[in-house]
Amino acid sequence: MFESEGDKQQAFQYHSDSYRYFPSNMEIIQKLGSYFIESQMFEEAIKFFERAAIIQPNQVKWKLMVAACQRRSGNYQQAFEEYKAIHRKFPDDVECLRFLVRLCTDLGLKEASEYAAKLKKAEKAKEVKIQRTASSGSRPGSRRSSGRTSRDGSASSLSNASLPLGSPRQTHSGHSLSTSAKTLNSAQKILETDESNAINDRQGRPKTASGNRDEFEDEDLPPEILPD
Repeated sequence: MFESEGDKQQAFQYHSDSYRYFPSNMEIIQKLGSYFIESQMFEEAIKFFERAAIIQPNQVKWKLMVAACQRRSGNYQQAFEEYKAIHRKFPDDVECLRFLVRLCTDLGLKEASEYAAKLKKAEKAKEVKIQRTASSGSRPGSRRSSGRTSRDGSASSLSNASLPLGSPRQTHSGHSLSTSAKTLNSAQKILETDESNAINDRQGRPKTASGNRDEFEDEDLPPEILPD
């Protein structure tokens, strides 16, 4: 409600209060993490995306958000280690490999060519998979499969409707999910837009972790909203 009216500070307070009672609610975690990205407080955002990664360990996007925030806060070596850990768990993830190639190149690491070869292979495999999916979708029988998927989705929606308010699987409404997704997309765009500036800063004057902490030293953050 507050977000639709443009009152981000009030929305932040509402989500902070909600987080205290429902610390595993992915929608709230996502919005708080995105809020801190929009506020250029990347190290605070990391805490929420790390929690999201614990709750949904098989969703690569949360760890990618952690690594992206580390890049933007100037912790490039830490980001590099994070991407390597992601690659070990999700070896075919193209986005992870792209950033490994970029970081290795920027940091002058010899692994750049190794990750570049892996990236090329992963991109080709992804392209083949997309082509196969498109091909199977045009076969006779695919319509029956689509109908079955639709019914399964409806059953899942009914199941979610019976969950208590604030449950991690409770979706509130289609509008709420849509708003949450848009918020995360907005945060991702901020990270992507500022990436070129971050590279220039790194080449001109490398930042340290302590230097970045100083930027947010005067911020008065309510301790009760932070993840354990």
